[in-house]
Amino acid sequence: MNQRKLPCYPLMVKDPNFSLWVSDEFLNKSYPQTWFGERKKICGFVNIDGQKYCFLGRTDDFTPFGVKEATQVDLKVTAFTTEYTFTAGAATLKLKFVSPLPPDDIKLLSLP
Repeated sequence: MNQRKLPCYPLMVKDPNFSLWVSDEFLNKSYPQTWFGERKKICGFVNIDGQKYCFLGRTDDFTPFGVKEATQVDLKVTAFTTEYTFTAGAATLKLKFVSPLPPDDIKLLSLP
């Protein structure tokens, strides 16, 4: 997957008080959390041919309800994005989490 394991993977970052991170390289193994460690139970599901798959959040919490784990096949982290690719049944799901900072607006980039 990733050539180098990071301590956290950014999902949405504005500043330390307004950010969400995942502490595992697999998006569906744990819940996102703030930089200060407060867990946020945010989940993502997709329904493919009548079968529900979890791609965001802790899949194990939902397996008793017939939810399967989407298989993460790729992870790419850049300066402004974190991109995930999953397979779920016969479908491919691509997610791109983008930092809310447009690189062409220096005033917005410099806000605290």
